[in-house]
Amino acid sequence: MKQLFLAIFTILVCACSTCKVSTQYQISEIKFGRGGGFTNQVEQFSLNKKGELSKNGKVIGRASCEDVERIFLIADGIDSPIYEPDNFYWFIEVKGRETHKYLWGGSSQVNRELKNLYNELNSLLK
Repeated sequence: MKQLFLAIFTILVCACSTCKVSTQYQISEIKFGRGGGFTNQVEQFSLNKKGELSKNGKVIGRASCEDVERIFLIADGIDSPIYEPDNFYWFIEVKGRETHKYLWGGSSQVNRELKNLYNELNSLLK
């Protein structure tokens, strides 16, 4: 009976564990969103290395470990900063040892990797 209890406990603990993102990434959190327009209202989300997806500091969901790993890999490979706001804009902020901010508007020329990262992050919201 004791072994059965221990086995069930072990399974439950493993099932509830958070993501273990590779230590090769120095990223702790990625914030992303959009804003602008007449009201200049900003909608901001964040993804941490545990896979928690938050809006305004409140957890609204959880990403799979595979998604977190893939997104952190893409974010780790982007090294061309951009700051070109427009009436409507999109942004990504990658926090780690250093913080890298990317902000662009509708008329900006944005590289494919940055668009891909934004789309991957945005797909977690669906």
